[in-house]
Amino acid sequence: MILHYLINDVGTWWHKANFSGAERIELYRSLSILMRNKIKLDDALRKLYQVYSKNGKKRGSRQAIIVWDCLQSISNGKSLSTALTRWVPNHESTLIKSGEESGSITKAFAEAVKMIQVKGKLLGSIAKATLYPLMLSFSLAALLNITANDVMPKISRVSNPDLWEGSARWLYLLSEYTVDYGLYVVIFLVSLTTASIVSLPYLKGNIRIKLDRIPPYSLYRMLHGSAFLLNISVMMSAGIQMQEALRIISNGSSPWLMQRVNSALFGIGLGKNLGEALEISGYDFPDRKAIPFISILADTGNLDEVLPDYANEWLEESVRNIDTIANWMLSIGLILIGLVIALIMIGTNEISNYMQTMN
Repeated sequence: MILHYLINDVGTWWHKANFSGAERIELYRSLSILMRNKIKLDDALRKLYQVYSKNGKKRGSRQAIIVWDCLQSISNGKSLSTALTRWVPNHESTLIKSGEESGSITKAFAEAVKMIQVKGKLLGSIAKATLYPLMLSFSLAALLNITANDVMPKISRVSNPDLWEGSARWLYLLSEYTVDYGLYVVIFLVSLTTASIVSLPYLKGNIRIKLDRIPPYSLYRMLHGSAFLLNISVMMSAGIQMQEALRIISNGSSPWLMQRVNSALFGIGLGKNLGEALEISGYDFPDRKAIPFISILADTGNLDEVLPDYANEWLEESVRNIDTIANWMLSIGLILIGLVIALIMIGTNEISNYMQTMN
């Protein structure tokens, strides 16, 4: 029995992890089209199951399994948003829940599609900002490794490194440092990167406020800050009160996001508007520049009408900011590699000249 539940949990995790944005968009759009044509939700799910399972021939396909699970949950009296909680990110099920409660579920599907597309842009920019440094780091490490373990030992056998000066001496010292400490530096950097990634949803407190200003924590803040603004704007447009919207977002969020949302919820309870509540929380979430604008928009009295436009503009700005970070990282990496290559060329040339002089 325990093994059965374990296998089921692993299967659920696997399908959720591989339930791509494109597949989720297809599901939301299909449900929206069917329901706009007066087809009930349970009937729409049955029709989609027939499509995804190839009329029962491929019941094991990921989309068929997910749609069938949703259909069974609805048959047992659960809502679609509750059923989807097992399979989709929390902010998407939250959007659909707001659509269910406001009676505009097809609109919620459209907003979920938009969120996936925007998140795809953000993740694409984040991937670029991450991959560039990784690729350049591997290139730099390979270059240093070849120089330290292949080039320098051969040169050192025919010339005494203690007599080298200038760039040649610096090249020798860099090679020695690579041989003696290179592996430890790699282990440290890999450990630091892994710890940073693992800590993203969990690390809180004052140290996190400072870390949220630098990558990768700043990228994580931009991603979830964008989703937060879009969620708030969609739920307010659906007629959900601010406090209830914040409670919905807080429910099931990561510890990091929950701390920020609950702090804003506390401020709202004190009679503050959303911008003021985010300001007094002290977390600079979603962004220290965005908070004053949110306060101004809240003072207009029609935040539910103006926040969606601002949320979309802020999303686009986040993409541009992440692209800027990626370009800076690329530039810094290229400069470092260029400096090492220049040092190798100048150093080897000086060594060659020194050997000719000695001969």
